[in-house]
Amino acid sequence: MAVRRIDTIIWPLLLLALDRRLGESGMQQVVRYVLNENSSVSRDYALLRQAALRAGLSETEWRAFETDCVSVPPIDSCLSALADAK
Repeated sequence: MAVRRIDTIIWPLLLLALDRRLGESGMQQVVRYVLNENSSVSRDYALLRQAALRAGLSETEWRAFETDCVSVPPIDSCLSALADAK
């Protein structure tokens, strides 16, 4: 799989959207995994995917996350729902 290029400003929003899918304990696992990775590992989209899968997201759920949150313009994605959250 090719590594996706994500605008820097979008990363925090992707993490929030992923948090909504995984829940608190799943997101804690993602953060632990990313922080514990060897410092020579690139902290990129591929690492985020790997961390999410290790935290319990299935391949199907990851593909749905990509479809809803990554593969479409931000205004049309799940990220726009974060602006409406209360």
